Amino acid sequence: MHHQNQRSSQSISRQHSWSIAYFLAGLMLLTCLLVITLGSQRPSANPAAAAMLPTGTPGPFVTPDSDTLAEHARLLYQAERPLAAFNAAQTVITRLEPEEDTPLNTFETATLFRAYFLRGQIYFDREEYAAALADFGRAIELQPEIAEAYAARADVLRAQDNLEDALLDYTRAIEYDNSEPAYYVARGRAYIQLCTYRLAIIDFNDALAFNDTYADAYYYRGIANTAIEDYEAAIEDFAMALDLTPDNARIYRERGFTYLAADDPESARTDLLIYLERAPDAPDRAEVEAALAKIDAEAGADSE
Repeated sequence: MHHQNQRSSQSISRQHSWSIAYFLAGLMLLTCLLVITLGSQRPSANPAAAAMLPTGTPGPFVTPDSDTLAEHARLLYQAERPLAAFNAAQTVITRLEPEEDTPLNTFETATLFRAYFLRGQIYFDREEYAAALADFGRAIELQPEIAEAYAARADVLRAQDNLEDALLDYTRAIEYDNSEPAYYVARGRAYIQLCTYRLAIIDFNDALAFNDTYADAYYYRGIANTAIEDYEAAIEDFAMALDLTPDNARIYRERGFTYLAADDPESARTDLLIYLERAPDAPDRAEVEAALAKIDAEAGADSE
């Protein structure tokens, strides 16, 4: 009797277990069907919109308008997420670039300009200069009075050593915005590359007239003054640049060689040693060490 009751209990237990198993299986099947149904009703994800969502942000994915997407592209670029920025800008361009003979309204033109300009910057960062030139050129076609676009295209041209065309674009940028010191400094650097040092100095002077704390203007004016052998002015410029950016090792290098040209080897030695200390992996280390060795050799010869 005891064994019969035990078997009966086990049978009931098994039946109960199977009932629970069937219930759970049915519940899982219902859940899967619900997920599939909801998923089929959910809007398709836009890759650029998805890229803009922070990690862990829940759906649904909403396709933003082109102006919002262009602004997000800019913010992504500032946040050092160039691939996501590129994809967002690309989406704006694909949406808004008109078919042949289809006019854009003013708002669309401005948005498309921003997308091309940003994509051009990313191409420039990648050193894809032909693509960058094409994008900046299209941006200029869309809004030909934006100084920044000419300056950006000029930077690409200068990177390609096309200095004459770069100067034309820097000049156009200055014509549209003559109060931006960065444009004068950029054009002055191009003049230095062309060895037209006095024109470069004029541009650096103009930049400093708008912003007298512009360290690069002092630095590059120092290089131009060294080239025309105005060593005293150059050393003053490098000192000003160091006051503004004391951690910039390259200024010690340039001032060191200027001291050397001005026949002040001890000051040159001090600056060149500081340069090597602050830039231990400097690509021109061998050149600087050779200059220091020559200074020491000449000092030893003079002491004998």
